[in-house]
Amino acid sequence: MRTLAHGPVLSLAIAALALGLVAAPASEARADDPGGSIVGQLYVSDGDVGGGGMIDVWGAIGPLRLGGFFGVAAVPSGRDWHNRTMMPAGVHVSLAIDLSAVDLVIVARGGLWGGASQEAKMLVGGLVGGGAYVDVALDGGIALGAGAEVLGLFGGGDTWAVIPGLRLTWGRAVPSTPSVEITAETSP
Repeated sequence: MRTLAHGPVLSLAIAALALGLVAAPASEARADDPGGSIVGQLYVSDGDVGGGGMIDVWGAIGPLRLGGFFGVAAVPSGRDWHNRTMMPAGVHVSLAIDLSAVDLVIVARGGLWGGASQEAKMLVGGLVGGGAYVDVALDGGIALGAGAEVLGLFGGGDTWAVIPGLRLTWGRAVPSTPSVEITAETSP
């Protein structure tokens, strides 16, 4: 029975998390547009379906967003090793591409996760993932988005999860709404 992850994947995940934590204060000092998002997610892993949520917080430098994330998820299963709860955390990098009325946001994540399965009461490992969302701007500096990510969990039962989700984004780093100019002509 494996209970703690080890090896190069965990070492790389710890190094990426440490680099993100060291670089975060510097990037926040230059950040023009701080913001974040809260995401409700469906986790599909090895035929099992669960749910969770994640919070992203970032500083935006133009279209680039640098920050961190924290989440919780549960994936129930009849198989003891796949029945897991977890809390992922790490660094978040994304790029918002302005497509006029919407933004295409490409996301990359790296970090650690901790949790438990029915078989092993304590699990720790690394994670890496990425995906894309389409955000639509609303009034008040917020946006609604939909998209999907793929998240790889390593150590303590390696697995991949496909994670579709809906999100609410806040801060000034949201899609720009197209401006519409209305002019009226008067006839003499």
